[in-house]
Amino acid sequence: MKKFFLLFVMTSCVIFLFTGCIKPASSITVTIDSPASITVGSTANFSVKLSSSKMGGIGNLFAKDPVISKVTWKFTHTTDTSKNFQFTSASATTTYVFASPNTFNTGTFVLSVTAEDKDGNAYSSKATNNKSVEIKHSIPAYTLQPRNIGDQDISLSDLKKNQTVKFVMTSLSSQGISASQIQNYQVRWALAAWNASTSTYDEISSLVQDYRTFATSNTYQVSIPGKGKYALNIYIKDIFGNVTAFLKAKTFEVLFAIPEAPQLLEHRWTEDGKKYRMVFSSSADAYYYEIYRQAVTVSGERIQTSSIEEFIGRAFVTGSENVVFEDPRPVKGWVVYSVYAIDGGGASVGTEFSINVANRAPEKVKLIAPIGFITSVPDPISGVWAYWTEGEDVDPGDTVTYQVYVKESSNFVLVNTVTTKSASLNYQFTNGVIYSIRVDSTDGVNTTTGDVNSFWIKDGIVQPPVIEEVNINYLPDHYYRPIRITFTHENPYGALAGILTRYVIQFSKYSSFPPIYTFEREVWAPGTYNFELPVSYAPAGEPLYARVKAVVSSNRVIFQSNWSNVFLVKK
Repeated sequence: MKKFFLLFVMTSCVIFLFTGCIKPASSITVTIDSPASITVGSTANFSVKLSSSKMGGIGNLFAKDPVISKVTWKFTHTTDTSKNFQFTSASATTTYVFASPNTFNTGTFVLSVTAEDKDGNAYSSKATNNKSVEIKHSIPAYTLQPRNIGDQDISLSDLKKNQTVKFVMTSLSSQGISASQIQNYQVRWALAAWNASTSTYDEISSLVQDYRTFATSNTYQVSIPGKGKYALNIYIKDIFGNVTAFLKAKTFEVLFAIPEAPQLLEHRWTEDGKKYRMVFSSSADAYYYEIYRQAVTVSGERIQTSSIEEFIGRAFVTGSENVVFEDPRPVKGWVVYSVYAIDGGGASVGTEFSINVANRAPEKVKLIAPIGFITSVPDPISGVWAYWTEGEDVDPGDTVTYQVYVKESSNFVLVNTVTTKSASLNYQFTNGVIYSIRVDSTDGVNTTTGDVNSFWIKDGIVQPPVIEEVNINYLPDHYYRPIRITFTHENPYGALAGILTRYVIQFSKYSSFPPIYTFEREVWAPGTYNFELPVSYAPAGEPLYARVKAVVSSNRVIFQSNWSNVFLVKK
């Protein structure tokens, strides 16, 4: 029995000694395995290992590393903690995708881990075991197509000076970035010219198109400034603010030139009025210029051109002088001129200009009458007439129409339209009122506004009536005063048909006839009239005054005579 017990004790000691159960591990080392550089959009593999630095047991023959059940991978940015991120895995090895829909900040990070075993023990990596990981932005990829202004694909080898080209970025992508995020990328364009003295391409500052969002602007349009070698530089800024420069994205050489399109600077008739003169800008690359004319008609606001062009002339210039053409046979109405700048190789560019070349506005009218003071109107039925000279049109075949305007207060009123140089003023004028008058001349296309003149009428023929007698009866305790007035009047227009004469009779207790104290009646002929005058206008014991005036009118004039003699009514 004693021998058996001794054998059991010795066997247990040997087992504990070889398995390390006699002494637990003194420390755990956390080892990280990760790539040193990761590109956004790629997939990276990570692993972690826990190992004991002193496990016990004879020769560590039976030592075991802890079994990992969870790992937290922590990425700490070296300069900006707002860019920190982390993820977890359920095993010591994991694969992680640095791509959409996640967005990753780029830069240098310190990777540390915290691992947990199946018993819940946590082990964190030491600073000396952490890894430095650089997350780099992915290089964008794009396709580029040069096109002309008509959106037709062209070859860069065919470009010429003064030609406008559009570089269109037809697609843009970046590994790991979604299509919606790509729309927020920004693109900067610049055209660079070859500098022979430095053997470099230098960007032309005036031809730099600064950053614009790809979603709203994927095109760079530029006019080739001259002959020589060029490079197109493209800068793409991603959603993280990283810029990728594609220097010399396209290179090309311009050997030929297209003359600049002539621009119309001025146009007018020549001094002799026989030719139409047009002045255009010149191009340093043009040898000569040609001008053609198309007949057109105007339909509303739309100009319809003829398909036939008529050669007008050719011009040669040297230096920076302007190009001058004179059309010896200007066509009436709207005309389209086509102007071409032509170089030695025959290449040319044309521009069209629509001009109403054959129409000149009529001259200004010179008003003769009515101007200033008019003593009388010979015919009150036809009214006042206006007469003028000049106002001719220099264009053969043009019919000039004259528009006569009269203003009494604030606005001019059209009173007649004629083709002759006299017109009845279809307006009812009153003597003593100042009027403005203006005559415009128009050929249906252009109108020349006439000068403004003033006139007023004082008809001396219509004399005031004469009061012969006025009698008033002051009855006591009565509301009215019976009154009788007799007046006469010599009316020079009384026998004319279409003339209406009325007489205004006023009574007042004041000789100045203030409106508030004046009683008024109208009659239609001279003679004797009886009225009932309210007592308030003729109080007993106070004087009473009377007066009469004549108003002669037609559809064209109103002649008001002066007031008659003021008659003092006797009590």
